[in-house]
Amino acid sequence: MKIVRFLKSKTFAINAVVIVVVAVLGIYFLQKYLSAITDHGEVVVVPDLSTYSLSQVENELSALELTFEVMDSSEFKKSYPPGSVVQQYPKAGSEVKRDRTIKLTLNPLHERKLALPDIIDIPRTDAAFRLESRGFKVGKVRYVPDIGKDNVLAVELNGNKVETGQKYEKGTRFDLVLGMGLSDERIGVPSLYGLVADSVSFVLRSRMLNTGAILYDETVTDTANARVYKQTPIPTLESVIRMGDGVDVWLTDDYTKIPANPLLPQTEPDSTSFIENAD
Repeated sequence: MKIVRFLKSKTFAINAVVIVVVAVLGIYFLQKYLSAITDHGEVVVVPDLSTYSLSQVENELSALELTFEVMDSSEFKKSYPPGSVVQQYPKAGSEVKRDRTIKLTLNPLHERKLALPDIIDIPRTDAAFRLESRGFKVGKVRYVPDIGKDNVLAVELNGNKVETGQKYEKGTRFDLVLGMGLSDERIGVPSLYGLVADSVSFVLRSRMLNTGAILYDETVTDTANARVYKQTPIPTLESVIRMGDGVDVWLTDDYTKIPANPLLPQTEPDSTSFIENAD
């Protein structure tokens, strides 16, 4: 009975109210304390930084009291500006505490350059595989008379011949010059006497022929100025060869070795005389 009277007494009611008030205040101040030391509830939404430059990233994140760190560079992506953000962690839309570090992956400033593989004198299919496995592409293909049917004779870029080992951006498209096999059409052997090596190649190409061996005698000190004194096949009124065949030449610095009266003399190494004499 005493307990019942106590529970109904004013003293109990006052004590109960005091206990409840103290508990509520305790919980309130505890939450405030925890919030102060842990930033509980102080979160921000991570923005989408895709395509942003680093200066834009810095402006955006500093306003949100966030920091960033560049972790890596990806393969060059043409759909993103050079040097821009292509990936981030945490992802856009995530809720994080202030002072969180956002990790970024950037697009390189330019395509990585790769060495052109050696594909000369190999079949077209093998050449295409080597190019594509290196990250390059095959462009146009053209054929010229040559004994090596479907073999790569030259690699071109924008109409210019390029050399093995030179470096180009990934995705560069190269044109291939392939052999079409020897033609049944036969043409006269042009006279190459008196020509320098570069001019020999010019004349032979104009006749759809190929340069064979280029040999120098013991007198040669400057290969750029050495001139042809001997060739095979020899030019005569009767000598003909198939389109795509090669012509071997021997060069010298001793101009007295050059025949004085070749069948088709060619002594001036300018392009006009080459064309006229090749006819």
